[in-house]
Parts: sequence; structure tokens; C-alpha cells
Amino acid sequence: MRTPQGSRGPSAGPGPGGLVPAERPLPDVDARLAIAATVSWVVLLGALDQGAYRVLWAAGLALLTGSVAVVLAVRWHDDDLVTAPGTRVTRTGIANTAAMSALCCAIVLLALAADRHRIASGPVHAAAVQRLEGSFEATVGADPRPIGAGTIGGTRFVIDARLHRQRSGPSAQRVNVAVVVLANGERWSTLAPGQRIRFDGRSSPPEPSTLTAATIHARGSPTLLGRPPALQRLATEVRNSLRRACRNLPQPQRGLLPGLVDGDTSALDPGLRQQFRAAGLTHLVAVSGTNAAIVIGVLLLLLRRLRVPPWLSAVVAALCLVLFVAIARPSPSVLRAAVMAGVLLLSLATGRPRQGLPALSLAVLLLLAWHPDWARNAGFAMSALATAALLVVAPVWVRALRRRHVPAGIAEGVAIAASASLVSAPVIVLLSGQVSLVSLPANLLAEIAVAPATVLGVLAAISAPWSLGVGSAFAFAASVPCQWLVGVATFFGSLPGATVSWPSTPAGAAALVALTAVGLLLARSRRWRPLLLSALLTAVIVQIPVRSVTGNWPAAGSVLVVCDVGQGDALVLPMGAHAAVVVDSGPDPVAIDRCLRSTGITTVAVYIQSHFHLDHVGGIEGLIRGRKVGRVYVSPLSAPEQGHRLLMNALRPLGIAPEVAAQGMTIDAGPIHLEVMSSRIILVNDVGDPNESSLVVRATVGGHTLLLTGDASTEAQQDLLDSGQPLAAEILKVPHHGSAYFTPAFMKAVHPRLGIISVGAHNPYGHPALRLVDDLLGLGVSLRRTDEDGDVAVLAGPKGLGVQLHKTTATAQGPVPPRAGPRRRERSLSAVRATICAWPAPKILPTPFPADSCSSSVTRSSSSVGPSSRSPPTVVARIPRPRSSIGWALNSSPPSCTSC
Repeated sequence: MRTPQGSRGPSAGPGPGGLVPAERPLPDVDARLAIAATVSWVVLLGALDQGAYRVLWAAGLALLTGSVAVVLAVRWHDDDLVTAPGTRVTRTGIANTAAMSALCCAIVLLALAADRHRIASGPVHAAAVQRLEGSFEATVGADPRPIGAGTIGGTRFVIDARLHRQRSGPSAQRVNVAVVVLANGERWSTLAPGQRIRFDGRSSPPEPSTLTAATIHARGSPTLLGRPPALQRLATEVRNSLRRACRNLPQPQRGLLPGLVDGDTSALDPGLRQQFRAAGLTHLVAVSGTNAAIVIGVLLLLLRRLRVPPWLSAVVAALCLVLFVAIARPSPSVLRAAVMAGVLLLSLATGRPRQGLPALSLAVLLLLAWHPDWARNAGFAMSALATAALLVVAPVWVRALRRRHVPAGIAEGVAIAASASLVSAPVIVLLSGQVSLVSLPANLLAEIAVAPATVLGVLAAISAPWSLGVGSAFAFAASVPCQWLVGVATFFGSLPGATVSWPSTPAGAAALVALTAVGLLLARSRRWRPLLLSALLTAVIVQIPVRSVTGNWPAAGSVLVVCDVGQGDALVLPMGAHAAVVVDSGPDPVAIDRCLRSTGITTVAVYIQSHFHLDHVGGIEGLIRGRKVGRVYVSPLSAPEQGHRLLMNALRPLGIAPEVAAQGMTIDAGPIHLEVMSSRIILVNDVGDPNESSLVVRATVGGHTLLLTGDASTEAQQDLLDSGQPLAAEILKVPHHGSAYFTPAFMKAVHPRLGIISVGAHNPYGHPALRLVDDLLGLGVSLRRTDEDGDVAVLAGPKGLGVQLHKTTATAQGPVPPRAGPRRRERSLSAVRATICAWPAPKILPTPFPADSCSSSVTRSSSSVGPSSRSPPTVVARIPRPRSSIGWALNSSPPSCTSC
């Protein structure tokens, strides 16, 4: 069964003047193996969550289906069922395709069943189920990946490893299974692939859909057993030499060039990384088939110029590919990229694009049989889809553009960028919940500089170990195209409305695929093409320039903005003229930088560091990026050390010496009056506790009072009660992300109208605690939380206090309602509320269910380390729909139940 890929010859369709350049028709593409690979991939997706025996039964069913299809293929005659230009579909072809698909499904399912059985029956899995502690010996499989930081300091790393020896009792067992190691400490960051290590820890069950035998929580530092393999030592030296060669480059290029060459983004500016993501250019700073294809393609071109025999060119290219894999580290993503690049280059080098798709399909099947869990790997999906687009879709589009007299270079650039962007969009939506509107022009402009930057960077990496001066010269030359890439990413990534939110669910991805297919069908029609183009241009014009003009965030009169920075705190008190008082910076530099940019803050007149846990100070680099910083006040307890050191290192280049805030101190910044209500070291078990020693600040803005409590918990709250200070406030930043460690008497003494919980989605701590939520609701407090509402701004207007939510597509604002009555039955009423949300929404949702109790979710960043159940739903105060983006709403509106 074959699919057409351009059946027109030289006379296909008249162009201007009735002349069309003579071109060879594209050959038909054999899609049988591609269909088999796709079916196998889909079947494997559904089988990953099943046990070994169920997978084995499915494999047997696939074998039976394939056998029946083979028999039918032998018995049927090869008569055509459908005949069209360039297409031939026969009963025999259908049977052959079905047989091939079923047998391929059986192969990958048998591989999955074997892996499942081997893992489930082994001693490592048994020890993980019992959560035993022991000693382990393993070989590191890939570079350790940082996954955030704990609140008490220390970077956390996840390491893919191969376990060889386990001692969880009196005897040791020799094994050979894949495991995931979670560890704290900088010693783990220095491990290289191939390094054998010994460490102590506790094993626990792995994620169900993965093919690892256990997740091991390591204790302490690893013990090195020997040295890494010689090839990895060479690769480490090359990577380190490239970083040394880039040392004198400006910061954006210094962090970008290693990412282009070997995927090392450790020095890449977090803000620039976010702009690359928004512009749809993330693939440039991650090792992909593009990197390998550029390097090996240039090498083959040079060998052809030197008239090297084809077989020798193939050998040299293969050696170069092996060296590239070693330098970029033989992690799964790099191996996938190497295979995909090899397939693409094989097709291009042999001049037989017809064989490209079958070769790609065979590579996908082999990789899925080798690692069945890669079926759910986003990098694997994007690599395979992008390569398929370059092999199948791009040539057709190039021909179509060339028939319309588009120059060859431009036609190829547009076709490659458009096809790769379209096929990757559903996967990106599943990962980020966003669709980039600027990825096509951004990729078109970036293509100009990708090849020279990559080639010059590779030359710098190769020459730097022998001559740092020569390597630095190549790195300096590569910085010119890198600067172009930085400019493209900065321009497109900073455009308001560059991305739009999209449901990050399989249904949302399927809807995007359907919408794309409809758009492509309409684009083929001359009647609908102008209308489609006009609609797309209008949508982009409305989304980007108009949104930047009409966007009103935060609205005039805002007294507090609680930034959605994930599991952490970052509070902004605007004071006019693009200046603000900022309390804490959250865990992520990108998140706080995004929030301050969206609020237009260019000057931080006063910065208050409530305490030094990393979920409150980890984003300090993003806060100071491109902004003026005035006075800085900190907690008297300079612990944990890592957070304190992070703040001091960030402020030292600015020449700012932070001042320890004293209890009773008053700070005035424009219209904002601050009073430090608590600033002392509180001991817990004879040790200073950072949470309990948090600064507690009372702010007065325009006659409204705000109590900002940091992570003050039971001891600190009781201390404030005993001090006799007035605690009443209209707005409360709920302490410690809604932790269950609170004092009810403290909440009663504050008795706010509005409480805001700064908390991360899917956080592993169970925040906010249902008991705290019930207590506040019982006091009639209206609640907002960043994990559900995004950025929350509190507004002061002529009608009192209001709330504005900063969502991706819209904002909602309105007056804070009067105090609600007690709602102690929140747990039992949640199911009824969800049922009501399923009905047609009334104009006013009757009590006791507030109209906004099912507010739609927002696109947000989260610093949670691992998945967990979502925090308990919270009843929040009704926020009516505004009449305009800057006006106050007077009429109620139906509830939004999009996330119930």
C-alpha cells in the first residue's frame, strides 16, 4: 500500500504565463512499515501500564492476527480496490500491511512483557516494595539532572543508572537492572556516564509506566569505584575545554554556544531559556538530530570535495557520529538523535528519499523494542515526528513553493520549519499547554545562524583541548551567529501573546491535530485559501500587537500582586513609576522574572528576604536581572547556608550590603508603609528554625492593611499573639503555603477579608492543608490560591477591595464580597459542587456554593519535584465578570467550570 507524495510531472499546473520549471516527479513513498511502526507505538502506549501477563496475552493476540493476515495475503488475488493517480491499493497490500503491523506489535509487546517479568521477579523490585535500606553499586548512565532544591538547601539530582550489586541484608545479590537514583549534594553533579559508584540509600517502588526496577533515595555522597571509560574521559575533557574557550564571551553567547554543540545548558541564562521556549526554539539548545546532521553533513560535503571514495566517507562519518554521541553524552535523547540523524543522512547521502521513511520506521521499531518505555518519551516523539516531516512532508511543500517561483533557499527553509513545527506542536502542547504563534518566523530567521554557529562551535570544542587560544578564536567567531540567535529568541519570545494556552491533555492534542488537518485541507482549495490566510493574519494581529496594548495587568490601584512561582513565595507591592517593594523571590529565576516583567517592574526599591529557604530566595538572579535594586532587608537567621550564600553572591556585584531587619523597624517606600512585626531567631529543638524565624511584615497601602507572614508557623504565630501587637489585617498572605502547622487563635486575631495562598500545583507536601482551609472559611475569609488562579492582584478602588487574576487568555476582576458564613462541610459538598458545574450555569449560583468555586485553571510554573495528588479544592469568593478590562463589574455572571 503506497501513499502519493507528488505525482505531477513537468506539466503539473500552469504558473504565471503558463510556464512551470521542469522538475522530476517525487517517487511514491512506501508507507507500509510506517503504518506498522505507528500502530505498534500506539499499542505500546496503552500497554505500558499493564502487567507482564496481560502484555503477553496481547502479544499472543497480535501474533494470531498477524498469522490470519498472512494467510489472507497468500490466498487473495492482487486486484486493485482503489485506483488513483500515483496510488495503488490492493487487497493483498492491505493484508500485507495488517500482517506487518500485527507482527511488529507482537515484537514490541514481547519485549515489554520480558522486561516487565524480569523486573517484577527480581530481588531489586522485591526490596523496593518493602522499602529496604542497603548498599548499592551502579554505573551512571547519563549526566545527573538537577530537579530543584529542597527547602533546607542542597541541590537535588536525578541519575539514571544501571544497578549491578545490591546488599539489603546479610548477603549481596548481583543484578543488572535499570534504576533511578535521587540524591542531594554537589558531589553527585560531577559524575560522568560510565562511572561506577557505590552509595547507601533506601529503595522504593518506581513509577508504574517506567521500566526501572526501583527508585533509590541515596544518602550522603557516592564513593567512586575506578575511573570512567576512556571515551567518556575524552568527552569530559572536550566539554570542559569548550566551556573554557567560551569563558571570555558575553554572557548570552557564553551559555548558549555549549548548548548548541553538546547540549550543555548549565550556564545558559534562565530568562533566555524561557524566551527560547516561548519562541519555539527550544530544540536548538537541546541535543537533537539537527546538531548531528549539520556536523556530519558538512563533513560529507568536505569529503566529497576532496573526492574521497563513498565507502571511506561513510566510515569517517560513522566515526564522527560516534564521537558526537560521546561528547554529547550517550543519554537516551542523544542516542535517539544519533539514530534519527543517521537515518536522515543515509537517505540524503544515497539520493533515495523513497527509502527514508521505511528506514526511519525500522529505526523507531528497533528503539521501541530496545526501550519500550520510550513510547511515552516526548523527546523520542519529537525526534521521530520531525524526521518524518523532513522526509515526507517537506519535499512536497518545497515542490509546491518552487512551482510558485519561490527561490530554492527560501522554499526549503519555509518547508522545513513549517513541517517540523506542525508535527511537533501536539507533543509540545502535551508538555507545556501552550501553542507558539511565532515559532515559524522565529525558526526561519534562526536557520540562518544555526549551521555556522554549530560548525564553529564544534571546531572550538575539538581544538580547545590542544590549543585554548585556537579554541577561543573559533568560539569568538561562533559568538556572532549566536548573537543573532539570541536576538531572534529575545524578540519573538518577548512578544506579548507569543504563545496561547491550549489544553495539555490527549484530547487537547487531538483537537490541535484535527484543527491543523482542517487548515491544511482548506489551504489546498483556491476558494478557501485567501479566507484562511486572512483569518490567520487577523488572529496573529489581534493576539500579539492588540493584546500588548489592551492588556491591563495589573489594573490601576493594585496594592499587592502574589506571583505564581510554583511552590514558593514572591510578593510585589507596586508603588508607581515601574517601582515596587518585593518580598521574597520564589524558587525559580524564570518565574519571578516573568512576573516582574508582566507587572512592568524595572526598579525594586525595597527587597525583603523573609528567610533563606530556597523556595523563597532561589529566584534572586531573576529578580535582579535588568533591574535596579535599592535597599535589602533580611532575616536575622542566616540559615540555611546555601540560600544565604545565594543571596549574597547575587547582591555582591551590585555593591549592595543587606541589612538585618529589626523588630519594630518601619520602612517607607513611596505610598507604602512597612512595619517589621517579628524579626528574631526562634529555636526549635535548640536549633534556629528558618521558618519560625521568618520576617513578618505589616504593610499599609492607601489605608488598607496587609499582613505578610513568610513561612511563620505555630511557634512564630504564638509568639506574635503573646507580643500583644495588633494583628488585624484586611489581606493575609497565608503563612507557609497553607501548611497544617498553624495556630487557630492567630487566624482569628488577624481575621482577614481575603487570604491568598502562594502554593505550587502538585506539590509533595499536601499544601494547602484542608484543616487550615476549613478554619479560614469558617471565619468567612475569601480565599485565592496561586496554583488554581495564577498571579493574584489585590486592587483598591472606590468600591473597596477587588481581586484580579492574571490568566493566559483573560483576567477576571471584581469586588471582594462581604464575609461569607461558616462552611464546615467543604469536603462533603465538593462532589455536589462538581455536579452543579455539569449543569447549564444559572445567572447567579445560589448559596452555599460560590459562583467562582470552580474557576478555570491557568498556565503556571511549578517547582514541585515529583507528581502527587492535587491539593484539596478550595471554596473561594465569587469574582464577577467585569464589564471591561479596566472597569468594576456590577453584575454577576455564570460560573466558569472548565476545570471541575
